[in-house]
Amino acid sequence: MVADLSTSGTYWTGGVYLNQMSVSKTTNGGGSWTRYNIGVSTGMVHALAVDPGNPGTVYAGGYESSLAAIYKTTNGGGSWSKLGASGLSGWVYDIDVHPTVSSTLYAATNGGGFKSTNGGSTWSQVIPASYDVNAVLIDPDDPQTVYFGTDDGGVLRSEDGGGSYQPMNLGLPGEIPITCLAIHTGQYLFAGTDGGSGYRWAFGTGVEDAWGAEIGSLNLFAAPNPALGSATICYELPASGSIELSVYDVQGRLVAVLEQGTMSAGEHQVVWDPEGNTPGVYFFRLQAGSNVETGRLVLLN
Repeated sequence: MVADLSTSGTYWTGGVYLNQMSVSKTTNGGGSWTRYNIGVSTGMVHALAVDPGNPGTVYAGGYESSLAAIYKTTNGGGSWSKLGASGLSGWVYDIDVHPTVSSTLYAATNGGGFKSTNGGSTWSQVIPASYDVNAVLIDPDDPQTVYFGTDDGGVLRSEDGGGSYQPMNLGLPGEIPITCLAIHTGQYLFAGTDGGSGYRWAFGTGVEDAWGAEIGSLNLFAAPNPALGSATICYELPASGSIELSVYDVQGRLVAVLEQGTMSAGEHQVVWDPEGNTPGVYFFRLQAGSNVETGRLVLLN
């Protein structure tokens, strides 16, 4: 799932319908969906990306007839065209679009990492085929810096737009698949793994260049998620101490403080009643001493 950050309540999902590549879109926070059957032969959508500069432009990547395939819409899903994608190999697992140069894209495939400078018509390989690449992420503060999450090579970083790359794996368990990447600009790079928890890399001045301890020690989650009405946010404290549990909207504005003060060790839960808040994506944040965890909650109509 990806969000159109320019329009509240607009989200895209991808997958398969009748054995063909398919994409769905909601403009009301999940209250209703429109499906676009974009494929013409057997395939599946694994990756979606919205162009930050042109939100009506969306890329859907995956495979079709066992070959790499990328479809593109420039009118918000009204029509789709299949890109030639010359030079691209493997199944497409992730796509990211340059924040200011719409013609520049990166793709993660099980045949390596790729870059296009002409909107996806042709591609050049920037990460060798010896790496199965599951995730790609452009740093929005420095688009020349691109991160690639691999199956058995950890995280690779390019600081020259894909011209070269280096591993950044100090602190990561060896040979653990990196399945997704996210960034809190200027503060942390996050890496999700297959069966090995989550990790974060601190960008702060004076912080040692190494992945931090596993994320998830507070066991923070919300249920149900997506939520139709109220949701219960659960967490676990390894020791008693001062905490603050808050909810924010996608613009980073504080919506509610759910709990604040000294709490005992053990499991805790609190119900958030979002009455008066519009459907969409919200973030809940728990600070317990020096430990901070966040989660995402989708609120439906």
